[in-house]
Amino acid sequence: MNKNKNTVRFYNVLFPLWFFFFYPTPAWLLVLAGNFLVDLGVVYFGSRKLKAEEPKEICRKSILKVCVIGFFSDFLGAALLFLMFLGVSLIDQYVVSVPFDIARGLNCVLFSIPGLIVSGLLIYHLNKRFSFNDTELKRAQIRRLCFWLAVITAPYLMLLPTYW
Repeated sequence: MNKNKNTVRFYNVLFPLWFFFFYPTPAWLLVLAGNFLVDLGVVYFGSRKLKAEEPKEICRKSILKVCVIGFFSDFLGAALLFLMFLGVSLIDQYVVSVPFDIARGLNCVLFSIPGLIVSGLLIYHLNKRFSFNDTELKRAQIRRLCFWLAVITAPYLMLLPTYW
């Protein structure tokens, strides 16, 4: 018998990592700083690899747009996963039992790939359209830099199983 009746216990609560985008916490400051540094590194070193004359100037003109587009794209990818999760939950509840646990192993990875792809494609296309217009980069250089941004900064944490 439980002596303390006011104790609340959570036995099987899953908090998916991608749900982090829907619930603001103080940890966002760390995420923002880390995301900014990764984006800055990709833009700076990518500009240098593309032999741009002023990589620092390219960073100065574009880094805020790159960061905002990255978070916006990650948020939309997480929203897609959330909608897919709701859809699977409704199917499981009202139509037919879903034969796998989407929070475990390979199923988690397969379930998360659409959100990752959507985020990566949005990072590429939105940065190509908005981030580097005021820079010295040529169209081919912009496409390559946006490709690197999409591949390196895609939200790979979506692929982690939520039961970890």
